[in-house]
Order: sequence, then C-alpha cells, then structure tokens
Amino acid sequence: MNPLDILYTPVDVPGTPKVDFEALLDWMAETEKISYESNYTTNRTDGKHKIKAFGKVYPWNIVYPRFNKVWKHDFDMLFPELANFFLTAFPVDPNQIWSVVMLPTKSDFEGLGFWHADAEYGLRCYIENQETEDFLRIRPSIIPYEQKTMKELDIYADVDKLAQKKEYSAKLLSSNQVFYLNNIRAVHAVNVNKPGALRIACIIHVTVNDGKANEKLQELIVRSAEKFSDYSILWTPPDQST
Repeated sequence: MNPLDILYTPVDVPGTPKVDFEALLDWMAETEKISYESNYTTNRTDGKHKIKAFGKVYPWNIVYPRFNKVWKHDFDMLFPELANFFLTAFPVDPNQIWSVVMLPTKSDFEGLGFWHADAEYGLRCYIENQETEDFLRIRPSIIPYEQKTMKELDIYADVDKLAQKKEYSAKLLSSNQVFYLNNIRAVHAVNVNKPGALRIACIIHVTVNDGKANEKLQELIVRSAEKFSDYSILWTPPDQST
C-alpha cells in the first residue's frame, strides 16, 4: 500500500488518556485569551488572517500547549499524562514533536466548515469527540500529488479546481482516537450536526527530516490503514464518467 494513497485512518496506538475535561476546558479558555495576540499563535499560517477571512465558517478556537519544542502555560505540569502521551505515542524522538495544537470546536458552530489542508504531517488525535456521526468530510485531490501539500497549492483560492467533487465521511473508532489525515492528496472540513457537543481535536506537528523517523511513521500509517480497513479512506482517481 502506498502511504500517499491513505487519506484517513485511525492510527494503531493507544488513545489519548482520560483527563479532567472541566480543568482542561478552563485552561484552554484562559490560555486562548492570553495567547491570541502572542507571536507563536499568529505565526501558524497567519492564524488571525485566516479567522478574519473565513469568519463564521471558522469552527475552532486555537490553543498551543506546545510550540517550538517548549510546553506553554504549565501544560506539562497541569496535564502530565497528556504531555507525556504527545511525546511518546509515536515512533519518533520526543525532540521531533515541534508543536501541539489544540482545536476545541466552538460551542455555537454548526454545519460544514471550510475545505482546507494543513502544512503539518497529518498526525491528529481527539482528546474527546462526542459527535460520533459525520463529523469530518474528506475530498481527494484530482491529481495524485507526490510532495506538495494541498495547502501549498492555494486550496483556499478555488478548491474545486484541485479537489474531486466526491466526499467521504470519516468514521470514528473511539471518542479519544488517534488518527491520520493526508494533506498531500486530500482536503478536509469539520462537520458539526450537534452544536455544543464536546469535541477537542489536536494536531501533533512532527518534524520528519530524519529519514528513519519518516519511514517509521509511514510504516505505522500503512499498518494502521490495513488493520482498520473498514475505517480507512484511500485515494482513487476521479470518475471519468462524470
């Protein structure tokens, strides 16, 4: 199986540890207020510009527990189990975990968010996702790109010129699952049918300049897609009949 053909799969590692959700939500709310104007938040693909550009269709509040290989706002002391999980769950050196981005869905958001791809290697997890059905939509790229992410191809300008019309709906293995999203051959959009349902996604930004580490991650993604074949979504070329 070609790793580039895997658009979505649960990842075969333990789920995120259980936490005190009330304490975590309080920490995220306070940290989001503090960090919104800070340098490390605005550095992530010009976050404030994106929020302004997409307005009501921007589904998340953004919080950085870790940035530039450093834990922020005492996250590792307040939530040591989670901090340790982010550093040890994957077959990479802990020093390769460059950042962790928490994306709690806004309580008043409803419907389909905007189509996009991310710059990071596609390791994700849910700390909790109470929306079990049709929570994430995925569209394959028209061209089977090899290196450039869809983000680099200016997916925001005209998604229909780069992504196929067919949409897949991801399936949830567990409410605290780890999963992979392909940012080279797919775009995705959050979907919310139950506003206010607790839903906290995380992006684990891994630097994969180490060839062996990259190979181990790819092996993990392929093994996961094969194990969870009923859940995984694979790239296929556009239907020429439509």
